[in-house]
Amino acid sequence: MTVEHDPRASILSVNVARMLFTLEVFCAGFGAGLVGVAIARWDLIGVPALVAAAGALVLAIGMEWVRRRIPR
Repeated sequence: MTVEHDPRASILSVNVARMLFTLEVFCAGFGAGLVGVAIARWDLIGVPALVAAAGALVLAIGMEWVRRRIPR
């Protein structure tokens, strides 16, 4: 039994991986920006900004895990 390779499947997985990487970079940058704002203005939005930054970091780690699970 032979398995035929579908070139469209590999193109799709590459496009999905690129999209996830772009989203991951955005989330990491967004989280880093929120941490900077939280440090600068702790009295106003420190705790909510840190919670949002932690959420962005968890999302970025999860997307990296998913990206690594996509077959090449």
